[in-house]
Amino acid sequence: MNVEEEINTYTFSQWLQSRKSSNTRSLYSASVGSFLHSIYQTDETTEKLAARYVKDVKKDKRKTLNDLLDFITFTQSGKARKDGKVVPPNSLSVYFTGIISFLFYCCGEELSPRARRVLQDSMPRGGRFSRTKEADITRETIRAILLHCDLRLKSLVLFLVSSGVRISEALKLKLDDITLDAKPPLVFVRADGTKEGEPTVTFISDEAKAALQEWLKIRETYIRENAYRVNNVKEYRKTHRPWRKVVTPPSEDSVFPYSYPSATIAFSKAVKAAGLYAKDKTTGRASIHLHAFRKYFLSQIKTKIPSEIAEALVGHQGYLSGSYRRYPTSQLAEFYKKGEGALLVFQDSAPLEELDTRNRQFDEVARRNQALDAELQNLKAKNESLQATIAKWDAYFTEKFGKPTAQTADEMAHNLVVEKLAQRAAEAQAEEDLADFNRIIAQSPAVVPEPTAPKSKQRA
Repeated sequence: MNVEEEINTYTFSQWLQSRKSSNTRSLYSASVGSFLHSIYQTDETTEKLAARYVKDVKKDKRKTLNDLLDFITFTQSGKARKDGKVVPPNSLSVYFTGIISFLFYCCGEELSPRARRVLQDSMPRGGRFSRTKEADITRETIRAILLHCDLRLKSLVLFLVSSGVRISEALKLKLDDITLDAKPPLVFVRADGTKEGEPTVTFISDEAKAALQEWLKIRETYIRENAYRVNNVKEYRKTHRPWRKVVTPPSEDSVFPYSYPSATIAFSKAVKAAGLYAKDKTTGRASIHLHAFRKYFLSQIKTKIPSEIAEALVGHQGYLSGSYRRYPTSQLAEFYKKGEGALLVFQDSAPLEELDTRNRQFDEVARRNQALDAELQNLKAKNESLQATIAKWDAYFTEKFGKPTAQTADEMAHNLVVEKLAQRAAEAQAEEDLADFNRIIAQSPAVVPEPTAPKSKQRA
């Protein structure tokens, strides 16, 4: 059996189990379930409908491209959701990721480039956030919501606001992923908890740290008191005896013991209590949701630090220039300190900004002092070099001419004058002797030698 035949024999359950993430398995199951129920319009389980669809495809009873196009129409008619709202484009794209994977592994159907182009042209335009009208998140908005949150939810919201992590990432954090003793407090998001599959380092504000510390004080008590509800839901539903609580705390080491649905429900209740809850009429999505704090983090901290650093803090690789650059944790911490004031909710950021200004001034003075100190050290080095050169030449002249005798300044000046006078006297005497010599030459008679005949004439 070749590889393709082996892949084509995957059942629906085998295919789901081959997905590594539990979130992916849940999402793919819901996507395929919605797709199959739109086709067969029955209440059968997704697994049974999947087996039925695989047989129909292999017998050429179903055309996958037509089914996918019909599913797009189905989701935009409002029939795919209980509230009658259309499925937003981004959500529909996620649905199709699971459905196309199911068609490939279970049905052996691989869409051609032409079929993908047809589907792309048929997809609704716009993203989820362009379809959903979201409320503007401000510091006052967050304050109003936090006034209606318990300590667990308050610490979670402040954590999201000051760290920029996704709500799904925050709910997967373990106790040893957060270092509260660091300055600023450090958060390590593991690779298996991120959307990009890469570990991320970010930080939280001192304000969020204080709220988190207060939550951690009662965290174990909370888990212990809710151990029965968390671990024994089936037993509770079966016996209906809520007084039979199991006091042994569950083996839970997450920072925020929330499931995603329960966190969403708790936050929606707080938003409603603050009088800020609203839904988009087209998509049916809440205008204020937990994921909005990630966008709030980016919009606020980018006013204080470079955009590239802000994107690195939230783990966005695609926004970084060139290949993915890994900034040192210490460098990211320094940048975060500069932008921390923009992320505060209850505290006034003005004192922090003033302190930051003073720190920058002190840093500038320290930098100048360091430059002056370096220049002074350079001058000292040059002076030492000149002193060494002078000592070298002094030793040379001492060896060649002897050690000079000690003289006063007057004696040195007198000797110089005497030397100059002696030189002038010698020059005058030389000029006088030269004049006497020229005069003697001029007074002596000229001696002219007699001419002599050529040797040939003398012989004749």
